[in-house]
Amino acid sequence: MAFQPFGPRFDIRSPLSPESAKAAIRKRKRRWLDPKNGARGWIVGPLICLWWSPYNQQGPMVIGRIAKDGSGARISGRAGLDLNGVIAVLVVSIVAIPVTWIMAAAGQISSEGALLFAGLFGGIVALGFWARSFFHREAEPLVRFLRNTAVPKGRGED
Repeated sequence: MAFQPFGPRFDIRSPLSPESAKAAIRKRKRRWLDPKNGARGWIVGPLICLWWSPYNQQGPMVIGRIAKDGSGARISGRAGLDLNGVIAVLVVSIVAIPVTWIMAAAGQISSEGALLFAGLFGGIVALGFWARSFFHREAEPLVRFLRNTAVPKGRGED
């Protein structure tokens, strides 16, 4: 399995219009606090974000875009993305890297210490993304939910 920290791509072509596809998804998805497992999430404009569990919103997600495609809609994006984890890593990186550089410039830590920190931090981030890449298959029920909702029965996918 290839290393894909943002999850494998998916692409669904629907005979429904983008507005109809959004309405069908909204109608079938569960409410955020529904105690049963099932697709839940939000649709804002052309963007869609879904997750499966009411208790684990950090788990595998589907994030994508619903766009007009000929006479129908196209839903494409990434399946398995841990959006909360990626945001957390970005926030920590945005804070940790400049703080380390400022501390090294002020003489509070040596440049070797700063390089060691950067190497350790980069290694931990890479290891975290690598470990998360094994759980992307958990998002398959979300892609199947989108496919079953956006492509009505009896009408094949293009």
